[in-house]
Amino acid sequence: MRLHDRMSPLRFGASILGATGIVAFALACSHGSLPPAGATAVAATPPASPAPPTDLRYDIGAIDPHADPCNDFYAYACGGWRATHPIPADRTRWSRYSELDELNQARVRSIVEDAEHAGAGATPAEKRIGAMYGACVDEAAIEARGLAPLQPLLARIDAAETPQAILDVVADLHAHGMAPLWDIVIWPDAHEVRRMMLTIDRGALGMSARSDYTSDDARAVRLRAEYREHLIRLFRLIDPARDAVAQADRVVAFESALAPRALTPVEERDADAQYHPMTMAELQAKYPALDVPGSLAKLGAPSLERVNGRCRRGSKV
Repeated sequence: MRLHDRMSPLRFGASILGATGIVAFALACSHGSLPPAGATAVAATPPASPAPPTDLRYDIGAIDPHADPCNDFYAYACGGWRATHPIPADRTRWSRYSELDELNQARVRSIVEDAEHAGAGATPAEKRIGAMYGACVDEAAIEARGLAPLQPLLARIDAAETPQAILDVVADLHAHGMAPLWDIVIWPDAHEVRRMMLTIDRGALGMSARSDYTSDDARAVRLRAEYREHLIRLFRLIDPARDAVAQADRVVAFESALAPRALTPVEERDADAQYHPMTMAELQAKYPALDVPGSLAKLGAPSLERVNGRCRRGSKV
């Protein structure tokens, strides 16, 4: 008989209690500092944002030994940490997760700044990282260039008047990290998790929720009006000579026609409603106007046996 088979019920219960206590301790401290009910989040003399920690480990000092864990476990588990970690002036909450995020941000910044100043001995990856970071933080150069870096892409969009030309532009936009018309992601096969599958989802819309386009409640109506005004301002910035109002109305009308085809929130929670595996030939036959295989080839995707179409069953394009 193995040793753990002979463990007494009392010892087994104690071990479970101990493990549960560790998990509860971790979960409790993850919530960090929150303003008490009815109080403001920032004190009269708010503390400055703390410097990123150099490391994060289990800290026995986070415990308040004077608190009774049977009466208030949160105070016991995190009282010491909360006493020494007030909410920073620029935050509404603060936790160990916040500290971890700050630490990661500091490490990433160190990596990219080292790459930017690597000099002649920089590796190809360091040169790319350093050049990109330097370009992103050079605000004066960004403002001086204005929309010039985008003009070639905007000109291609303007010139796309045939279905194939539009699909070519869509492929270019996908290569730039955008998702017009459809999105492409790699997820595990829901029915065979050891296998990865390319999933084709609907493209991004300007507003976040399907109901923002389809609902007639006061909030949705107001949001659509504000979104339209935002688009008008955006189009005026891009080209003041064009009819920004007409362009904004076209965008809203186009997205409003696409939105009802999106999954509802209830359908989003149904895994089967998002699982429609098919071969590439079946995909092309179902959506011949989109030429998804051609767009994937332009992105350098390998030959695929099958893909998943994450859309409403029976939807047509």
